[in-house]
Amino acid sequence: MVPRSDVSERRQCVPLGLNRSNLHYKPVGKKLENLEIMQVMDKEFLEHPTKGVEGMVDFLCLLGFTVGPKRVRRLLRKMRVMSIYPLRNLSKLDFNGSRNI
Repeated sequence: MVPRSDVSERRQCVPLGLNRSNLHYKPVGKKLENLEIMQVMDKEFLEHPTKGVEGMVDFLCLLGFTVGPKRVRRLLRKMRVMSIYPLRNLSKLDFNGSRNI
């Protein structure tokens, strides 16, 4: 959008349904460090699919990356990776004939 000098930016944005802050916003690119961490996590996850967030944090710290659980969890969600482990099945009866609650 090319601003006109006789009409303010605010009035030019109203018909378009834009906020003025969106008019000047320039998106930030992805960090190369995050991409490198995601590649390392992907390789490790293929070898050890049961490794969760804490295990991945320990693994990355041993490799020299400074990461915390929040960052690792966010990157794993972005990669749509979830660890595999047995969950409780509350609908099945246990050996005594009672429910697992």
